[in-house]
Amino acid sequence: MLVAQLTGRQGRTLVLFLVATLGLTVMSQSVAAPDARAEVGLGGGTKFLTGSVFPFVSGEQGRIETGMYVQNLGDEPADVGFTGTLPAGIEVEPLLEEEFLELGPGQMGDFPFAINVSEAVPPGNYNAIVTLSQVNVEREEGVSGSLYAPAISGNFVVEVVGASASVTIEPVSDVTGAPALGQISLFYLTNQPNPLLIDSTEGTSLSRDIVPGEYRATFDVPGLQRQQLDFEVGPDEDRTVTMEIPTVSIDFVDAQPSVDAEGDIVTAELLFGVTNSLRRIEGPITFGVDVLRSGELVESVVLAELAELPPGQTRQRASYRPLEGFSGGTWEFVFTLVNEDFTIEAVDRPSFSVPGIIQSNWEYFALGIAAILLIALGMPRRWWFIILRRRRDEEDEEPDKVGQRV
Repeated sequence: MLVAQLTGRQGRTLVLFLVATLGLTVMSQSVAAPDARAEVGLGGGTKFLTGSVFPFVSGEQGRIETGMYVQNLGDEPADVGFTGTLPAGIEVEPLLEEEFLELGPGQMGDFPFAINVSEAVPPGNYNAIVTLSQVNVEREEGVSGSLYAPAISGNFVVEVVGASASVTIEPVSDVTGAPALGQISLFYLTNQPNPLLIDSTEGTSLSRDIVPGEYRATFDVPGLQRQQLDFEVGPDEDRTVTMEIPTVSIDFVDAQPSVDAEGDIVTAELLFGVTNSLRRIEGPITFGVDVLRSGELVESVVLAELAELPPGQTRQRASYRPLEGFSGGTWEFVFTLVNEDFTIEAVDRPSFSVPGIIQSNWEYFALGIAAILLIALGMPRRWWFIILRRRRDEEDEEPDKVGQRV
């Protein structure tokens, strides 16, 4: 029995087929069909096109993470396992926490894995096949012949290249030139049926050793934007690719303490500046601040909530005073811009320290202690004689009392 299924996922054409795993014996023409009450089947696809070429640099330990997705088409739970037909020096490492992927009827799941290539693999092209199969299929009692075990497979090519290069991708704001934070991805374009993802990270830069060829860099902020840039890297080239990104960026934040006539901190003056070089963004847009004292969250406050964020600069200002005032400790302020599609947190966290009761009134404590010492030193010597003699008499009487109790 052979079943073919075509699926699409986020622009990547994913082609897979269902195959029946044959036993070592020749299947009889009169094999009994599986019980209809226990139908089994798998569907799914790969996160790369069949025949995709994964590039690796010769003489280096290489690693590219990719994966497959699979759906249980049967009416019983399915345990899905992984096998691969791979050349020497090339391995596929499942990235699941468990040995098998457990799927209920109709459930779909991802099966991520990494392609690892040893530095000992010589330059060349190597064909590889990976297979996901259901491992908990049991033979019905009294039924002979081959056992139907559904599986899905995909094949790819590992290309080991003798030449090498390196690339660093740096997204920056087109307004401020500051590093832009988002999802950075690197795709290989040379000899590919479709752009092939070879690396991805969330941050402000991505660096990797690569084979010479054509590439595409993308920058994503979920719910906000996606930018891409195609480029080429030659042999032995160390290239830095700068992507100017239209961004929503937090320009500045500040929290300045305001004091009264006695020098006590009364309020914190909060400043929040944002620049939008994208389109007009529908709200609500919340300008928020998390207030912390000595690392502990005191409260979350809203400076402003706007119906939309227009292009250009937006500034917000407010005076903040905690309900019980500014007690001793380090006060820190975390500024965030929040929309239902994204959250941006300011890198800078302005802070200031508030002295405790003893620290802020140390002069009075010092004067009090000094006054007590002066009084003690000014007492007549006979008073000290009477106090010390009375203390000795109390100590002498104590053993007699103990003896009486005994």
